[in-house]
Amino acid sequence: AMSVFFVANHYAKRTASGFPNFQDYQINLVNEANSPQTVANFVNQPVAIFFGFTFCPDICPTTLTTLAAARDDLRSAGVNTKSLRIVFVTVDPLRDTPEQLKQYLSLFDESVTGLTGAHENIRATLKEFGIYAKKIDGGDGEYLYDHSAAVFLYRGDGQFKGTIVHNEPFAIV
Repeated sequence: AMSVFFVANHYAKRTASGFPNFQDYQINLVNEANSPQTVANFVNQPVAIFFGFTFCPDICPTTLTTLAAARDDLRSAGVNTKSLRIVFVTVDPLRDTPEQLKQYLSLFDESVTGLTGAHENIRATLKEFGIYAKKIDGGDGEYLYDHSAAVFLYRGDGQFKGTIVHNEPFAIV
């Protein structure tokens, strides 16, 4: 059993080594209160960061609900989650204004931070995190986005911890 743990831990460290420290990213966005946000706003805090859009019909609301529930479960288990930051970064800055993010995120959890900004700043952030996002025209001016649906987890020291894939079951360990 010990050898399985050490081998698994070794591979987990190798897998995480390809991800930059959270503080090494360049983020130049604004939150739902229209306040400038950079990685400095998240220093020394564990971060769960997710990319989506407020007009998303399924994956985004499901993921945000799951993250809020997971944090509640951790709290119920006695884990101090006050420093945990759940961050929702839009892939649709045209519609997802700070006001839209504030209204949308109020449906899930008041402590989720929403980030938006100029199109070029969103594009740069998506590129840094390796996020896929493609606008899908639905006709009559309506559109959706096909986008990456993983949640990226970072420790308080900024080190990459892992991902949560959409619909992945979670359990408190």
